[in-house]
Formats: sequence, C-alpha cells, structure tokens
Amino acid sequence: MFRRRTETTFVKRLSQSVSRKHGVRRLLDYIRHRALRIPGTPESVARGLATGVAVSFTPFLGLHTPLALGVAYLLRGNIIASALSSAIGNPFTFYFIFWIVYNAGVFLLGRGAEAESYTSFFTSMMHAPWTMLTEKFDYYWDGFILPIMVGFLPVAVVVWFLTYWFSLRVVKQYQFMRRKRIQAALKRKANAKEETLV
Repeated sequence: MFRRRTETTFVKRLSQSVSRKHGVRRLLDYIRHRALRIPGTPESVARGLATGVAVSFTPFLGLHTPLALGVAYLLRGNIIASALSSAIGNPFTFYFIFWIVYNAGVFLLGRGAEAESYTSFFTSMMHAPWTMLTEKFDYYWDGFILPIMVGFLPVAVVVWFLTYWFSLRVVKQYQFMRRKRIQAALKRKANAKEETLV
C-alpha cells in the first residue's frame, strides 16, 4: 500500500539525496532561507549560525542542539540561528564531518601514514557498535576515538570563524537589500496614495 509504484535503484536514491529537490541540498537551502529571515543584528545571527555549524563537528551525537543553544547563549548569538544550523550535523553529513575531524586528530597526534583507514573504522563502528564498546574498546579508542577527541576542537574553532566571517557578510547584504525593498514598497504606496488624493 505504501510502497513506490516503481522501485528506484540505489544509485538513483543516492543522487536524489544530494539533489536540490531532495536530501542535503534541500536541507541547506531551507537553513539558508530561514536563517536569513531571523530577526536580529547581523553579528548576533552570524554568531548563532557559526555556533550551530561548529557544534556539528563535535563527537557528542544527540547533544548537538542543546550544546548549540548553550554556547550561542554564552556568546550572545541568536539561539534560533544556532538551532537551525546545528542541523548541518545529520546522518547524511556525519561521515564527512568525522573524516575531517579524524584526519585532523591523526595529524595532531603525528601518526600520519601509520594510521588505519578511517572508512574501515567508521563502517565497523556503524555495523557493530556493541563490539566496539565491549570486546575491542582499546583498539577503537586508540585508533578512532582518540584522534576524533583530539581533532574536533581545533576543527570546530576554525569552522566557527569561517562560518561567522561568511555568514556575517551574507546576512548584512540580505538585511540591507530587504530594507531597500521595504523602503521602495513604502515609497510606491505613498506615491499611489498621493495620486488618488489628487
């Protein structure tokens, strides 16, 4: 009853997940659209957006939104913007986020070429998380969790500043153009009123 009329292939589902109509791009478009309309100063909105994105690079899954809200409050950022942008961390993006964090940790620990494949760690953890926590905890801690715990903080700080720098300019431009549109509309309305009075 609830199945598709025509079955889609794995490749088609994957392409849809990154298309504008579906998946990640649709989510990013939604966040951008909503974030630009949030009331507040450009600095406050930019701090909120930067906080939500940066928190997505932390390994504390399930706590991203509360963390984003708390940090945004401390930084006097827009809380709504931080909650929206924390959605950057989601099942579609976690693989790539943790890949960046993992490689940053490997670099900071000076392991380089001797580090094991990130993909093998990630896939085995996703398939058998209980094994990671019980039978092979030391192996996963040293090879996977430790690099992530070392790498997430510098990556999150860099991401925060980059997001703040970019979003501040975008929000300022959007608010400036919006004010101009509102002023132009008010002027047209006033002119039309004067014409009817004449």
